Amino acid sequence: MQLIIKALFSVFLLCSLSISAIGQTSINSDSIEQIINRQYGIDKLKSLNLLSGHYGNSDLKKALKYARQANQLADAIFTSENVLLNESDRIEKLKAHYQLASVYTNQEKFRLAKQAAQKAADEAMLQSDSTMNDQINQLMSQIDAEKPDKGLFGKKIKPLNIGEKINKSSANLKLSSVLVLAKKQEQLKQYEGAIKQYKMAVNLSRNIGDAQQVAELHVKIGELYQKIDEKEAAAAYYQMASGNFERLSDSSAMASTKQALSEIIQDNQTEIPAVEEFQEDDIQKMDELMRLSKEFERKKNYDLSLKYYKEYQDIKTRLIARQKQLELDSVQLMNQAQEIILLEQENQLNDIAIIQREKEIARQESFRNGLIIGALILLFLVVLFWWLFKTKKKAHQDLTITFNHLNNTRKQLATAELKIKKLLGQQVSEDIATALISEEADKGNIQKFVCVMFLDIRDFTPFASTRTPDEVIQYQNDVFGFMIEIIEKHHGVINQFMGDGFMATFGAPVTYENDVQNAYLAAKAIVSEVNKRSQDKRIPPTKIGIGLHAGNVVAGNVGTDVRKQYSITGTTVITAARIEQLNKKYESQLLISENVLSKLNGETPKDAVAYETQLKGMEHTIKIYKIR
Repeated sequence: MQLIIKALFSVFLLCSLSISAIGQTSINSDSIEQIINRQYGIDKLKSLNLLSGHYGNSDLKKALKYARQANQLADAIFTSENVLLNESDRIEKLKAHYQLASVYTNQEKFRLAKQAAQKAADEAMLQSDSTMNDQINQLMSQIDAEKPDKGLFGKKIKPLNIGEKINKSSANLKLSSVLVLAKKQEQLKQYEGAIKQYKMAVNLSRNIGDAQQVAELHVKIGELYQKIDEKEAAAAYYQMASGNFERLSDSSAMASTKQALSEIIQDNQTEIPAVEEFQEDDIQKMDELMRLSKEFERKKNYDLSLKYYKEYQDIKTRLIARQKQLELDSVQLMNQAQEIILLEQENQLNDIAIIQREKEIARQESFRNGLIIGALILLFLVVLFWWLFKTKKKAHQDLTITFNHLNNTRKQLATAELKIKKLLGQQVSEDIATALISEEADKGNIQKFVCVMFLDIRDFTPFASTRTPDEVIQYQNDVFGFMIEIIEKHHGVINQFMGDGFMATFGAPVTYENDVQNAYLAAKAIVSEVNKRSQDKRIPPTKIGIGLHAGNVVAGNVGTDVRKQYSITGTTVITAARIEQLNKKYESQLLISENVLSKLNGETPKDAVAYETQLKGMEHTIKIYKIR
């Protein structure tokens, strides 16, 4: 009965829509707004046009909302591929464009109004509608008389038709989602749910004007109805699909659909209703028949109006009869089911009483056995947990003691390493100390390119002979102290002290890439600092001599397992010592070899004086430079 009431209500509303026109205000807008979300295609477009016209003068916000929806829907369904629409329906597209232009004009958005009016004018020309063409020209004249809005944002964005694209993408996304759900239910063999989803997809496809998709979905629904053995419904959908394929000129699909239809007829001798007499459901058929009846009545074609009204009454009568029959069948089935249930309950009560007594006896026996077994298991677990606890406790104590021993040993080793480094650092440089106690020291001697510095304090012997030992040590500490700092600052290493001088290496055991440059800068800094401190009388008047030479040396530990020393040996070391001794001859404080000069960053020092000399014990002469 509820189904009949809904059908009558829908028919009433659709009849009201069919006699509407542009500018009509006497409509039930609340009723239309309630059903508009359940409508599709041309019916929905008609409702949107009615609503936009109704609110055109009273509520511009709502009028614009429905006018935009009508335009987007019209552009979607009126395509060349949509063969499901009649040519007479195109007036609704013209109405949509005209009413959108009217709303924009009332809102004083004249640029947008002119765009919509131009679309309406183009559509009116295609339809040769002179009446609407006059109204549109009048509206365009009104728009031209006003000052158009020139918003930069609107000019840039509106031509892109973003709203239409978003609406179309949203419709396609919804259709895709419905199809995915339908296919999933079909795979799970939930055919009734799949049919429901495919029917929804049919409506969505109609809404976007995809006639091909509609026809293919009709075939799919027919196949599913076959699977649930509803042959009549399957045949009806095959018949609709065949008609759609014929209008689409798809002969292959039409032949395939007719083949499936003929198989149903041969197997079941099913009576197939004509296409013009069958719609997807009886309610839609009733809606269409009532609309046609009212339409022909308005046109004063009473014969056709009466014909469609009779067909409407026939379907209505059939629906009422079907509903009553379903109710009677339902009552009869319920009575039969009730009698069966009463008999089954009586038998079940007797069986339950016997089963309960047997279960009670078995439960008591099982409970006793369970108590015994549970007690034994509990006792076993208590003993097991006690044994595990004692074992773990002892193991934990042993591990704690071992860990404490290891931790103490580690701390002692760390302390010893610090002491060793400290003692070695007092005797040799920190880099050498680190190299001596590391694993690298045991890998043997290696060849390296270094810069060797020899430094000698002039006239140290006469000075020491006239001073006490404490004064001599104090003098050495004062002089060598800042020299050591300068050497280390420039990444050099002092290999050994020789009373009145020392030997330093730049590049071993650790290289800093620019070792020759560091050695030269360190030598310059030492000479400058000695002269400065002598002038300031922070140290007694002191003269020094420094010799620098760069080349390959052999670096590594020298000695026995009892005692070893990190040593730098090779011709480079001897050459550097010989160059330093020439400072007395050339009355200089800093002499460098040509090898050193070639490795310096920048140009040759401007105050350098070159000498060609032959070193003691060497066959060939070398070039040295006096740095002032």
